[in-house]
Amino acid sequence: MTPALHSAVHPIPGATAGLPSDRRIDGARCVVGATSAILDRIVEPGVELAIWNRSMPAAVGARLDRATVRARTLPALRTTVPASVPEAPLAAALADLKDRPLADALADDVAHLVRLVAHLIGRETLSVRLEAITGDACRRFHADRIPFRLIVTYRGPGTEWVDEAALPPGGDPRHPPMEAVRRVPAGAVALFKGSLGSDRPLLHRSPPITGTGAVRLLLCIDEGLPAPGSSSGDTP
Repeated sequence: MTPALHSAVHPIPGATAGLPSDRRIDGARCVVGATSAILDRIVEPGVELAIWNRSMPAAVGARLDRATVRARTLPALRTTVPASVPEAPLAAALADLKDRPLADALADDVAHLVRLVAHLIGRETLSVRLEAITGDACRRFHADRIPFRLIVTYRGPGTEWVDEAALPPGGDPRHPPMEAVRRVPAGAVALFKGSLGSDRPLLHRSPPITGTGAVRLLLCIDEGLPAPGSSSGDTP
């Protein structure tokens, strides 16, 4: 978490390197774990968010932490990939990135995550979006109109979500007090249920960064299902 951005935003409770491999945040309908196996629990009734609290992939973090990184130099892609062999289309989508070590590291990590999601939801193709964000892309707390969405913040502050157990009696999760807002750590993998996958999805938003100079690099993987009037393209 970056205190200069939002000192009142609480990190995930217990989000440390020594986090148990399977932990449920009491009353929050969220499970957090230290291995990718925790993502399997997203299919359980009542689990709306599964977070693999991994460290930032070293090869990615080393390239993105450089002070010279600017939004225009960060990679961007929007494509559909086959879940069984995602490497080739991902490499092609990142072919114009001048930082080849970063391109290779991102392609490897995204390909691994594509396979994890495909295994969970049983899809042969998935939509992949990687983009640099410099403003408040989606400031309102919301649920995406899709069954599932995997989100990783490779750079900058992570996606914020509402811990409904921390709301005051009668509190509205669309307008929570900051005490009920949690932030997914950069590098961690968050798998959310959307409104097409749950009757009570946890709400999330893009963290407010306008005017701070912060630059986020965000990855989203989902089924890419179109829906009339949907918010499936919102930026978390």
